[in-house]
Amino acid sequence: MSSADTSTPAHRPPISDIEAQLYYVGLPSRPILVARTGYDRWEMPTGPGAWLPHKELRTVGIHKLNEVWEERVAPAIHNTLESNRVEWTSTDVARIGYVGESAATIVIWIGVKPGTLSRDYGHTVALQCKEILTTAGIHDVEVEIRESIVTRYVGPPLEKSVHSYNPMADMLEPMTPTLGLFISNARTPERQGTGGFYVTDEKCQLYLITARHVLFLRKNNTMYNRTNTSSPRVDILLLGPSAFEQHLETIVQSILDKRMIVGYQEKWIAESGETWPGRPDAQRVLTKANEAIAAFQKHYDYLVKHWSDRRNRILGFVRFAPPIAVDVDEQGEPGYTKDYALIQIDREKIVRSDFIGNAIDLGTEIPPEHFTRLMFPNSRNRHNFQYPQDRLLKIRGLISEEEMRRPKMLDKDGYPCLLVMKRGFSTGLTLGRANEFVSYVQNYDPDAPPETSREWAIYSYDRKFGPFSDKGDSGSGIFDCLGRLGGLLTAGSHGQTCSIDITYATPASYILESLRAHGFNVTIEIPLSA
Repeated sequence: MSSADTSTPAHRPPISDIEAQLYYVGLPSRPILVARTGYDRWEMPTGPGAWLPHKELRTVGIHKLNEVWEERVAPAIHNTLESNRVEWTSTDVARIGYVGESAATIVIWIGVKPGTLSRDYGHTVALQCKEILTTAGIHDVEVEIRESIVTRYVGPPLEKSVHSYNPMADMLEPMTPTLGLFISNARTPERQGTGGFYVTDEKCQLYLITARHVLFLRKNNTMYNRTNTSSPRVDILLLGPSAFEQHLETIVQSILDKRMIVGYQEKWIAESGETWPGRPDAQRVLTKANEAIAAFQKHYDYLVKHWSDRRNRILGFVRFAPPIAVDVDEQGEPGYTKDYALIQIDREKIVRSDFIGNAIDLGTEIPPEHFTRLMFPNSRNRHNFQYPQDRLLKIRGLISEEEMRRPKMLDKDGYPCLLVMKRGFSTGLTLGRANEFVSYVQNYDPDAPPETSREWAIYSYDRKFGPFSDKGDSGSGIFDCLGRLGGLLTAGSHGQTCSIDITYATPASYILESLRAHGFNVTIEIPLSA
């Protein structure tokens, strides 16, 4: 915990080993603290029943720092880090506070490679960064340095989605053309990721966008453009071997679960007699369980027969994938990470009469009323939203970069916020909070100088929901509660554990502009009659 400290920041007592290890208790990866500014002193709770209150990351909201962060403060901090030869990995802006407490300090959160920066030297660097804030007229923001790594995660026609009351709703979701398909390069099926969003061109050819690093190894970071139809294809596999086997195991386990229900209900019915008041309800539960078992078994047999052969799970092929790179603007400032690939969908894989375009399956995990409260915490935002009866939230339009920085939605306290969601291979449907501040990542390559990129940062919705993403979620599309496309998930940062504290994405508008610059006149608005 923290308490008032009468020492000045420049003469703060050195951070102890236990503070370094426990300062960020509560955050998903519990990163190690290296240095920090500020006057509060961290103390280990003592006495009977002593416990460490957990911390959480929050978005910042509107603050004076918004006006100077990208053009003035961030470049100056990066120059300071590099002049001090700090091997930094990311710079983020966040509120870091205790769970359940409204107050939370705004922090410039600097990540460094583990084991590369001492606490003493780190404190010196933190004070230099704090001075940059003071010079810019920002006096209520602190600087914290932590150890952190940025990681780039790595057949028959598709099925039709079904209603939530259908016992097959969750079983069919991985094989439907809704957003969040589990994909891999057929040549490297162990490297699995997620399909982000669909686009189509003027010829009504359907494509799927994902992260390039899901499909190609970094050592092969060259332009890929399949212009010659006679050249070999880089095929894309739907459900790699492990994902397919995992799906089959899920079906088997579901059958076993339903059989347990059948056995339990049959026992109750047999032992309770004809006059038992609960007999009709038990009989209904028994009937539904038997129907579910029959449906699950039929689906299992169908998959084994028609989908076991990998050739039947080929979704399409890579049409275009520029090398992973970071553009630099005219002022020399870094742009967003260019990490995407364009997959051309084989026409026989999509039944046009069943295809509804870009839509995210909200699933059955979060009840409709709970989802609505979570994504629209302020009642003033809810009047235009109706939870889709088929669970499929249609994606229409883009979140502009302007709104990413200045959200128009409101949280429960009336403050601007941008709540988002994604469906990915590893973590399924998750909810999160998009930060108003651009983050920066330092990309290291053994064969080239370090390269800085801008990133759209997403934090966990809150501590109850856990991380927004994990390995395998790369390539997922990120959408807001109004069904607008925001970006493509490409990376995440973590500390001691592999749980992700901050998810990074590239705005979809940037990807679409890049595709058009390379001759692909594509749009996310899919004509369903084609």
